[in-house]
Amino acid sequence: MNHLIHFNFSRLVSVIKRDLVENWKTNLYRILTCYIIFSLIFIFMMYGMNHSSEGYFYERFCGNVTGIVYIGLNIYMYYFASLILEPMRTKEKRISYLMLPATLGEKFVSRALYVTIGTLIIFGCGLLLAELTRLLFVPILGVTEEFNRFCLTDVWHRIISENQEPTFYGEPVYSYTLMAMFITVLLTWSHSLYILGGSFFRKKAFIKTMGVCFLLMILFGNFFVQIFEGTEPEFIEWLRDWADGNQTQAVNTFLGIGFGLFFALTILNWGLSYKLFATSQITERKLFRR
Repeated sequence: MNHLIHFNFSRLVSVIKRDLVENWKTNLYRILTCYIIFSLIFIFMMYGMNHSSEGYFYERFCGNVTGIVYIGLNIYMYYFASLILEPMRTKEKRISYLMLPATLGEKFVSRALYVTIGTLIIFGCGLLLAELTRLLFVPILGVTEEFNRFCLTDVWHRIISENQEPTFYGEPVYSYTLMAMFITVLLTWSHSLYILGGSFFRKKAFIKTMGVCFLLMILFGNFFVQIFEGTEPEFIEWLRDWADGNQTQAVNTFLGIGFGLFFALTILNWGLSYKLFATSQITERKLFRR
């Protein structure tokens, strides 16, 4: 069994292929679910604008699509992150998964790839099919010709153009690169919370993790309020004066600190998730199992 000690890429590919073959119906249903939801949303949104001939309404449509896709993607990613231990839910599935000739690391990486890259592919396929379906309904609904454009491309260009480096009287407000890194690591950290929750809770992991996150948010919010109220007024005044005199530096400093903090927390969450995944191979936790 020494060959099952070290990580092997070939075995990882075999585990991924096995998951894809055994769960192809589930993945197909998930693509269809995403497709049907977004198709209905896009068509009904477009139907509400079929009495106008102004180009403004197409721009508003793209803006609405941007918000809906962003919210939908986050919910979709969080939900699938909580399914990282989906093959271990029942006793039968657990035994079958334990029998796979692969290391714990290979199995965990396979599940991690599924709930990240795999989820993005499923979401992207459903979204693309929904956009193609919307285009088929353009002549039926009688909307303006601008709605014949591929909306997802315009949405992407809209996101790029609206996220240029901000300036105030010609001076940069903050580093765009730092801001992009901070937002990315913040979203990655949020996703890792559901990875951790999915590795701990056996059933209804998404709902339980969301409840724990809301509870912790309230507790930490109250904690920071208490710290702020207990801080010396002179220190707060000095900090405010320094920020007013060095706005760009202050914002970049806070972004850098935030990036480092959330990056470390993300690594910690993934490390704890793997630890829970490894222990779940041996024993079944009774705490919060139901």
